Amino acid sequence: MTLYALEEDEILIYAAEAEERRVYRCTGCHRPVKVRRGPYRVPHFYHLSQSPTCRLYSKSQDHLLAQLALQKILPAAQTILEKPFPEILRVADVVWEPYKLIFEIQCSLLTPHEAKQRMRDYQKVGYQIVWILDDRVFNRRILRPAEKLIRQTPCYYATLRKQMFPIFYDQFEIFHNERRIRRGQCFKVELKFPGRLPVFTWEEKRWPRQIIQKTALTNLFFHGDLIHKALLSDTVPALRFAIENFRALEILTLSQHQQKEKWKLLKKIVRFCFLEPLGLLMRHLLEKAAR
Repeated sequence: MTLYALEEDEILIYAAEAEERRVYRCTGCHRPVKVRRGPYRVPHFYHLSQSPTCRLYSKSQDHLLAQLALQKILPAAQTILEKPFPEILRVADVVWEPYKLIFEIQCSLLTPHEAKQRMRDYQKVGYQIVWILDDRVFNRRILRPAEKLIRQTPCYYATLRKQMFPIFYDQFEIFHNERRIRRGQCFKVELKFPGRLPVFTWEEKRWPRQIIQKTALTNLFFHGDLIHKALLSDTVPALRFAIENFRALEILTLSQHQQKEKWKLLKKIVRFCFLEPLGLLMRHLLEKAAR
């Protein structure tokens, strides 16, 4: 499913404006596509024959709704949906031209290699990716390998579920051994208000680990996200109190999990070094006595 296709003269046409019986070409793989409409679906193009290698082919309706929602949030004259980049053989979901930002909506699993390659490709043509991850696939208890890599760049979660106005959000969270052991408050992110990090001293003892990691990896933030909340906390006492509380909770939670792991390790040592050898010895002695 895709929102745009190419006419014969290489001009992009929007699905809502396309003729139903006319054949167009996919902007990704250049194969034949037609428009499809319905009372309960977003107008979109579909491939006339299977094209599994085309990324646009596998887009869901939620993916399209998220694209349209971003188009409404961002300045219309500055936003391009499904912009092709022939030099890197990519089609970007949503491009915000003045800021050279690409919003990549991910509603399905992908490999770390594909995520890394996508970031490198867009970097080659001078764009930075902001990832939007569907929280039905990501933001689960286990941190997925690609998600771990993606979180090193600007990355937010989205509640889609066939909503015309998805919720884009950031959140407090605590990780231990690639697991989310606790989630904190979610914050709605205003993606139309980007910012760049000013010169700021981030004391590791004061700030949650998550904020330290984010600020070390990127200088881009958006109003409402964790970095923005941290910057505001110097002038907003309620935010400062919330961040300090979460930092205290983080220290306590990680300490408790480390203690649990020590006990688990101790139990394994006792079982493998003492109980199992003792059991084998007793079994040997009983068998010997039975003879």
